[in-house]
Amino acid sequence: MAHQLLDTPAPQEVVTRDLLFDRDSDGTLAWTVRATTQSGLPVLALADSGEAPLGPSGPKVVCRHTTPKGLAHRWATRVVVGRADESSVRRHPDEVLAEWRRGSLLLDPASRHAISPDLVGGVEWVHGVRVLPLRTATLPPATHTNCLFVGERRALLVDPGSAEADEQLRLCEAIDRFVGRNGPLGAIFLTHHHADHVSGVPGLLRRFRLPVWAHPETASRVAFPVDRLIAPSATFEPLEGGPAGWEVAHTPGHAPGHLSLRRASDGAAVVGDMVASIGTILIDPSEGDVREYVTSLRSMAAQGIGVVHPAHGDPVFEGTERVLATAGHREWRETLVLAALRAGARSLAEVTAQAYAPNAVALGWLAARSTEAHLVALERAGVARRDEVGAWHPAAPGDPS
Repeated sequence: MAHQLLDTPAPQEVVTRDLLFDRDSDGTLAWTVRATTQSGLPVLALADSGEAPLGPSGPKVVCRHTTPKGLAHRWATRVVVGRADESSVRRHPDEVLAEWRRGSLLLDPASRHAISPDLVGGVEWVHGVRVLPLRTATLPPATHTNCLFVGERRALLVDPGSAEADEQLRLCEAIDRFVGRNGPLGAIFLTHHHADHVSGVPGLLRRFRLPVWAHPETASRVAFPVDRLIAPSATFEPLEGGPAGWEVAHTPGHAPGHLSLRRASDGAAVVGDMVASIGTILIDPSEGDVREYVTSLRSMAAQGIGVVHPAHGDPVFEGTERVLATAGHREWRETLVLAALRAGARSLAEVTAQAYAPNAVALGWLAARSTEAHLVALERAGVARRDEVGAWHPAAPGDPS
């Protein structure tokens, strides 16, 4: 179905798995190509099909890796010494790491940890974009907001959204380890002003001397100083003073000052609340604009997006496809809202019940707020109107817009 709900399940329980560390005398390891993206990037992991000889206490364990909480797909991985079957391919780990750093492949984080121990925290499917989910008071079913380390030298710390003491401690420890390996961070970068994206900033500023970068619309809505105002156009443009190769664009709609980042070389993108892979994106009618949001999504897609890193959930390998699907889904929902009006629905509750059938009751206030956002967008476009008692109607020819 072309326009099914884009929502994904809440974060899953951890699934256990074993990967095989099968090293030949020439240093090559056995790998499996798990998938290939539409742009041709292979998704590589250590082989998982074969045998792991048992010793007195079980197979010999090379390392362990667990996907952090807050992502939808979580694994508790043991990498064990074993012999892969003939379906695997043999590659030297140095060659695999070099291609990963060039952006020529995506690398399973547990497999990467086995060949190049990663103690910073979070996961890094795409080189130079580290995802560290932090527990926040965000919109269910999401429970975490991704804080991201973008770049290596003068990296940006994007959206540190948790003010909870244990999450702040976990983030500070990750920052210390990251800085120890890559040098000082360049700045705290905010995609937008919502609390689940900015609440950790005051605590970080008490410990680290870091400038805060944000759009002027975001700066006017937060309770701490913003050191650098960034006001780009809708076209991605180089981020002066940021990590090498990264660009920034203004992508309003969800929030007036929403910014997105993209790496020019491979299209890897950090997009805040433009898309989600857990839950959905709420466009609140008090500050958002559905049609502006869709325009921003289509502009991003037209410029080319690789792996997209949302604020909630896992990275999405088919970035442009997800961005376009999100835009299409919103446009489809608008047609349902307008159809409900034309069928005689007049109150917000009536329009919501028809536009979100059969899920209106289950989605509750979220469906109602989303419906209202669509109605306001239709009103701005002169397609719908409100009467003196607040009832909604299709706009008739000649109605003032």
